Amino acid sequence: MLDKKAETNFIETQKPIIEKYLKYNYNGIETITYYEKPFKTPMGSLDIKGYVNDDKNLNFSATTYPPEGFQGGHSSSPELAEMRKPEK
Repeated sequence: MLDKKAETNFIETQKPIIEKYLKYNYNGIETITYYEKPFKTPMGSLDIKGYVNDDKNLNFSATTYPPEGFQGGHSSSPELAEMRKPEK
């Protein structure tokens, strides 16, 4: 378990990784906004939630595992899912 300061630092290091992942895998992402507080799951992971392009209907939740970090696990709204790039 991380203390509050370490948790905040960990979250801040994960945001650029999540942004890179979203921009690589989805079309048309201009901006990414995060909600204030991540959700801590009973298993110890942190779900960092946000939305893209100033549209709260284009929302996502990215799961991170301290200390490993974000590994690509996420969920998205149906509206954001429509923006996903086709697999190559």
